[in-house]
Amino acid sequence: MAYRLEAEPMTAARKGGGYVAVAQEIESEAQNENDGAIERAKIQRCPDLVEAILSRAKDPWIALRLADVEIVSVRAGGIVVAMGPTGAGKTSLIAGFLVEHARWHGPVVVLSRELPADEFAARVIGMQCDASWPDVLMGKVMRSEMERVLALPRMLILDRRSANLSGLTSALTLAKAEHPDEPILVAIDYVQILESAEKDARAKVADVIAQIDDLTRAYGAVTIAISQMSRAASRAARNGEAMGVDSTDGGAESAAIERAATVTLSIGASGPEREDGTRAVDLSIGKGRMTGGDRVFPASYCGRSGKWRITGEARPAADVKAEKKTARDDTAARVLALAIPGVLDASPAPMSGRDLRSELGAKDAHVRLALKTLLEDPASSVVQVGPRKGGAWQWWGRTKAEAARAHIVPREIGGCDA
Repeated sequence: MAYRLEAEPMTAARKGGGYVAVAQEIESEAQNENDGAIERAKIQRCPDLVEAILSRAKDPWIALRLADVEIVSVRAGGIVVAMGPTGAGKTSLIAGFLVEHARWHGPVVVLSRELPADEFAARVIGMQCDASWPDVLMGKVMRSEMERVLALPRMLILDRRSANLSGLTSALTLAKAEHPDEPILVAIDYVQILESAEKDARAKVADVIAQIDDLTRAYGAVTIAISQMSRAASRAARNGEAMGVDSTDGGAESAAIERAATVTLSIGASGPEREDGTRAVDLSIGKGRMTGGDRVFPASYCGRSGKWRITGEARPAADVKAEKKTARDDTAARVLALAIPGVLDASPAPMSGRDLRSELGAKDAHVRLALKTLLEDPASSVVQVGPRKGGAWQWWGRTKAEAARAHIVPREIGGCDA
């Protein structure tokens, strides 16, 4: 029962008892009306926690692997939140972890709320047989191959309406009974569409994630909860702006999900499709409560088959961001270096760096870098002319500058102060 200091209890304060007396009176009433039913805080003393820690010291840590590469290791009872834009390959990535675990380490429970079980299984087949999703579903993969790659009796799948928290409890109980000494890996695709008695969207997600947390801890499992991304977060991920720790809060209704997560994984920017159908993709570990986060793995993803592959060592997100920014700046500057000579050759008068930025709609840093490149190129037609205007040299095409008998600044004297 919830109590507030409202008009009626105020009378006690006016009679001289004060607010302490009012609070005592309310507490007494609550205890009388809820005798034995009031939930009390569970207070624990530090000395007792030594035994609590040691009692779980041999609990398994479950590694999420793709082939022979370990992405992260999570203590039993932990939750991994996986995020990515629509179509980025979230389900395929998680399926890769599940296959590795079910084949070599222990049981897997899949709640496939979005995909029917046969479509999920078809993706698993395609990933291992290098076949497209439609080809598997249309029976174009040999039956013997399908049976070979789906020889995963420890993988239990609940789909559509059966993919709920009640079904999860039943599947966990079965997995524990059949494989009592093996670590259980759970995957939920995806967490925002599981049912809850709550009506508000955020309250619903908070309730669902709290129940998942309880079940994960009770069964000593590790759960991968796939989360939708908000629109803004999807754009940031696709553009490569959110990686490492910046990707941690990318999930829709993410506050409760983020708090519960032991680890967050996020699929980021992808490169152009290569001849073999794969793309280079950034896979970020944002939050890593026990194993360290703010790291980025270089990966490869094939949208046709769904196969993921890690292509290098994880690196600090700051290093990857700096490298990508440099690459973007270099690319933008190269494009501008091709455009600037034509603009200057057509101009009836010298142009300042500001004029060029306005004409080309470019960033200051990119214009400076492009002009520096042109100034260092002996074959370039771009020259600096004096005197300085507003503290900076002006720029023109050599033919125009010579025809106007403008003062051309020697390349060894000039600079790119645009």
